[in-house]
Amino acid sequence: MKKILYLSMILLVGLSGCLKNTSTNFTQSASGSPNTVQFATSTLGQWIDTLRLGFSQTSVVPSATPIPAPIYAELQSSNASLASSAITIAKTPALVAIYNAAKLSNYQLLPDSTYSIVSTTVTTDASGKATFQLSLFSNKIDLTIPYAVGLTISAATGATVSSNRSQVVFAVGVKNNYDGIYNLKGYILRGGDAALTGVVGPKEVTLKTLNGNDVVMVENHGWSATSGVGLASSVQPSYSVNPVTFAVTTFSPGGAFPAGIMAIPGYPGRWNPATKTIYAASTWGGGLGVREMYDTLTYLRPRP
Repeated sequence: MKKILYLSMILLVGLSGCLKNTSTNFTQSASGSPNTVQFATSTLGQWIDTLRLGFSQTSVVPSATPIPAPIYAELQSSNASLASSAITIAKTPALVAIYNAAKLSNYQLLPDSTYSIVSTTVTTDASGKATFQLSLFSNKIDLTIPYAVGLTISAATGATVSSNRSQVVFAVGVKNNYDGIYNLKGYILRGGDAALTGVVGPKEVTLKTLNGNDVVMVENHGWSATSGVGLASSVQPSYSVNPVTFAVTTFSPGGAFPAGIMAIPGYPGRWNPATKTIYAASTWGGGLGVREMYDTLTYLRPRP
């Protein structure tokens, strides 16, 4: 019996040594998992798992000089078994239609005349990243239309293209000169209603491009700062800037006065290009003495 126990102990020790050595060898060699390439998280942006599709976007200002918009892909190599890979991307227009159908959006294909891909094949750098460039001719892009381009990683040397992170819809928008985040301060009047009448702001609001010279306030303008009550969507203000005289005209989704807003007669609505400030005064509904608002919007920073 003692002899059998002794032999068993020797066998266990021997097995332990073999297992330990196997583990050491495993960490020092490739795991056997395939090297893969995929779009980087920053490029995929919003990941739509049901579609196996990423969605990302960029906004640029009008320019006669081509504007670069970077798109990143990456190599994931087990234990650095593959030093680099030449990754190829291809336009895939069908992805835009797929995204529109799933998200009920209305992106149109970015016209070929408004952009180019500097190189469709890029080799990864030492960090495993490949940087592609869309060269955007933003002065050729219609500011009133939402555009997008579909892209797919189509090939990679020495690696497998990821099955679920190889496609992205990349939306492109152009901002006009008045687009951005602003500080809103002002005064609003609702005749006979002291609670909704008073100072507005200061608060940050977003002015978003409608076309070459018009912007719309994204957040609800609101009545007085202390009321916490929103303004009707029909009179949510938009501002149109004359690029020559810098005069500002107000308008809103409600259409013509009185359903929508109009500039208060005699008030010098204007854009100050030096301080990037909009001054505007509007009336609606019952008109002067019943519904009025006076806004000062000072530019703070670009909109994301």
